[in-house]
Amino acid sequence: MQVGYFTERPYRWLPEEEILKNRAFFAISNKFFDREKAAEDYVQSTAAGKSCLAVTPVWSEIHAFSDVVREKLKTARQLNRVDKPVETVRSYNWTEVERKDVRNYSAGDAITFHRKADGFAKHETVKVVERQKGNLLVERVSGEKAAFHPSAQTSFDVGYAEKIDVAAGEKLLIRANFRESNLINGEIVQVKEHRPDGGLALSDGRTIPDTFKQFTYGYANTSHAAQGKTVARGILIMGETAIKAGDLRQAYVSNSRFEHSQAIYTTNLPAAKEAMATEKERKLALDMVPRRKAIWKETMKRIQEKSDISRRQQKSIRQSAKVDQTTKIDWTPLQETQKWHSRLGI
Repeated sequence: MQVGYFTERPYRWLPEEEILKNRAFFAISNKFFDREKAAEDYVQSTAAGKSCLAVTPVWSEIHAFSDVVREKLKTARQLNRVDKPVETVRSYNWTEVERKDVRNYSAGDAITFHRKADGFAKHETVKVVERQKGNLLVERVSGEKAAFHPSAQTSFDVGYAEKIDVAAGEKLLIRANFRESNLINGEIVQVKEHRPDGGLALSDGRTIPDTFKQFTYGYANTSHAAQGKTVARGILIMGETAIKAGDLRQAYVSNSRFEHSQAIYTTNLPAAKEAMATEKERKLALDMVPRRKAIWKETMKRIQEKSDISRRQQKSIRQSAKVDQTTKIDWTPLQETQKWHSRLGI
């Protein structure tokens, strides 16, 4: 691991020789990226009463960092050791067209309604049981099953449900607006306690009801979502995946969130510097249309191939069932199926 240069006050244009001369940096060499150091930095900063936020371009680094920093906070007694699982929903960020297509859904997908529609309550979350012809069979929290027609609705979101452990003192990142509790998308809140009704009481007096599930841990954020936030201590995490996603714009946002000090933790300091100095053009929505169409066509092709295989298998089963024990079996259908499997790499 290497830690990039930082100064107690942001003197941005000092030459590198001057930084080295005054030892206004901290660096450790190691072959592997170690999140322990970044997590210790976070815990020490918060223990000193400083506001702190870790920033990285990719969600995989956020989740990994959150797991490590939570254990460090518990050891430092900044976070209660008693966890309680709480269900959350992470959005797929589908377009309206994707949400309306029944073929995109799988069992276990979570559907959250933004307003009352088709017999479902506002903010209600249901889970897909199975796809049916033209609609979905979904299950409510009560266990009751109902039919849902996504093509006939617009005000809902789709994601996957997962349970995260939440303790008193937990920091959570709100990922959707919830007017009833005055929760704002992108803000970081702190949990005071679990409520008897399944909701969460926050330290500022607000509550997260059990019907609201759009939140995650709030110890780190993406570079894009960190815009507008200011903290005393900033931490930028640049692992291998983050380096590939890094660019000049991301670097500017990530390295300008702090008021007093900033540290950059990375697996490869030269590569991280190069990535953060690279200016990448942002593609317009119209530029992405051909690529999305190509992906869609390829997806439809794979679906059709799987459907063909399924039909061939069913036909083979039916034909085999009709063959008498004394009759010589024709293995042609099975051989054809095996050819398809070989072609598709199954």
